[in-house]
Amino acid sequence: MIPDVTVTTKAIHNHKYTPSVVEPSFGVGRILYSVLEHSFSTRQEDENRIVLSLSPLDAPIKVALLPLSNNPRLKQHSKQLYNEFIRSRISAKMDDSSVAIGRKIRSPGPKRGTLF
Repeated sequence: MIPDVTVTTKAIHNHKYTPSVVEPSFGVGRILYSVLEHSFSTRQEDENRIVLSLSPLDAPIKVALLPLSNNPRLKQHSKQLYNEFIRSRISAKMDDSSVAIGRKIRSPGPKRGTLF
């Protein structure tokens, strides 16, 4: 004949889930933090060097003009080029100090997110 049927509840497994997404909010702080979090990196050969790699749309300074010498003609041409960038609404910085080019390149420009 028909055996008795019993209903039982049995836990098969426990699955723990930890979400790993950036929670959006209406505050700018969290969005800016997540952009910066994914943009900072260190070079493999030198961990003391921090690099900020932003997309061109996010970079605060697009162009850095670093003249190679203190030649007055070169400075005048660099100034004209700088003014052309500003007139075209391209954010630019110009370093016309008499420091060596190696020190200009290693200045805080790359940490500020300068692209070109």
